[in-house]
Amino acid sequence: IAYGNGRFVAVGGDSRAILSSLDGGTWSSTPLPTDDDLVDVAYGEHGFIAVGSSNNAGAVLYSADGVTWMPQASSVTNGLAAVVYGNSQFVAVGGEGVILTSPDGLTWTHRTSGTTNSIDHIAYGNGRFVAMARQWNGIDYDYTLLTSTDGTNWSEHAPPELQGDINYSAITYGNGQFVIVYGIYMPTISWGLASPDGFAWRPTGPGGGGIHGVAFGNNTFVAVGDFGTIRQSGPFVTLGL
Repeated sequence: IAYGNGRFVAVGGDSRAILSSLDGGTWSSTPLPTDDDLVDVAYGEHGFIAVGSSNNAGAVLYSADGVTWMPQASSVTNGLAAVVYGNSQFVAVGGEGVILTSPDGLTWTHRTSGTTNSIDHIAYGNGRFVAMARQWNGIDYDYTLLTSTDGTNWSEHAPPELQGDINYSAITYGNGQFVIVYGIYMPTISWGLASPDGFAWRPTGPGGGGIHGVAFGNNTFVAVGDFGTIRQSGPFVTLGL
């Protein structure tokens, strides 16, 4: 879900539609112009961008108002998993290390990420992009982090906390810090990490709940997960995972 220009826009699921709302209470559905599976949406200076996959290729849709959508050429054969706006550009990431950038949501450029692992998540803050790439280790996943200040040149590093049997993860930025939530099943345990720069990370506490998502708004972090789990923190992360 994303908000911009006075409108909420949500994507995902099997409905082949995009939902939009002016107040968050009443929603209208717009059928997709293409047969795409969309998984993420972001708002930037020029409008909304939704990303996903279509026939095993990257799908990109653009909308100036969140209602009328136009497919754009991604020129990649891997599905896209996430998109964010920062530093006056959209950055989309996806399978086999795909990174695309666009200043306006219409013209996209393929960037070299330095990895062939799938990139699942991306956040922007404090002048920096931080993306999460996963690698199968034979049981579950290890994660590395890709960082960039310009969206073009990327460096990769592997925080030790993200190595070993991770089943799910998410990342966001708020109040001067990046926050990652991640965890495992059997038993269900979640952890959190916080960093001001995407390089030096501190733990925010383990716990249960299967936390899959995290966001910042109204001066608070909110994390959500399995079985209706919701965890809330103040402007400085504790989250009480």
